[in-house]
Amino acid sequence: MMRLVSLATLLALTVAPLGCKKQKQKPPETPPEPAATVKAGDLLKEYRANALAADGKYKGKLIKVTGKFDGVQKAPLMGYVLQLLPEDAGEANLVFIQCFLAEEAHDEAAKVQAGQPITVQGICDGQTVSQVKMSKCTLAK
Repeated sequence: MMRLVSLATLLALTVAPLGCKKQKQKPPETPPEPAATVKAGDLLKEYRANALAADGKYKGKLIKVTGKFDGVQKAPLMGYVLQLLPEDAGEANLVFIQCFLAEEAHDEAAKVQAGQPITVQGICDGQTVSQVKMSKCTLAK
């Protein structure tokens, strides 16, 4: 009887690994394509002309915006906010895009100089007063 149990155990240990399948590794996810690519000045103009229409077009969607880097500020409880100006903006500007940076964008944003043209990708959160807000932003290549 002991021999039969030993033989059954040996058989189970030999056959069991054959039933195990290797899990296939998933290919790396490709980043989603932005719903729109727009210049900072054009986005601000669209919101100024008709915020309701602009919300329908951009709000809640991943967008890519190109403009002039103005700076990065610390926002209490919100992380870091990058300010993106229209390409043709002068020195004093009260209208800009506020881009709340994703944590993975901090190192790259720290290297950008004021006035440098950059492209930011993130979720458009709509307009508040005269600023358009974006969240989960990264610097696009």
